[in-house]
Amino acid sequence: MDQLVTMVYAVVDPSRDEVALANAGHLPPVVLRRGAAPELFPLDGGLLLGAGAAERTAVTLPFARGDALLAFTDGLVERRDEDIEAGMRRLVEVCGHLPDHDVSRVLGGLVHEVSDPVRDDDVAALFLRRT
Repeated sequence: MDQLVTMVYAVVDPSRDEVALANAGHLPPVVLRRGAAPELFPLDGGLLLGAGAAERTAVTLPFARGDALLAFTDGLVERRDEDIEAGMRRLVEVCGHLPDHDVSRVLGGLVHEVSDPVRDDDVAALFLRRT
């Protein structure tokens, strides 16, 4: 049986203060920088893994000490009664109200606030901060 999966792959290069991401059909992570509004990492969706051969191109952004990425599954932002873009905007907005971008302390509350309480979908979130 063939399987399809999404994936986002990140490589942090601390010597260059950069992070490079490549995508295979996954939603883009949220980038959190001290003193700046959170934003979605500018990634194309790309072809899902298992859907055939595809060339993927990494996107590189500055990633300084204190910067963070929040990667997540679609179960966090998807709701039956709205476009997924609305869920993405909701997540970015909630991330903008986090105290000092400290998602690690409040990740459970963020998931509870953003996800659809009536939808039975898996929710996973991964928070990465450069220290």
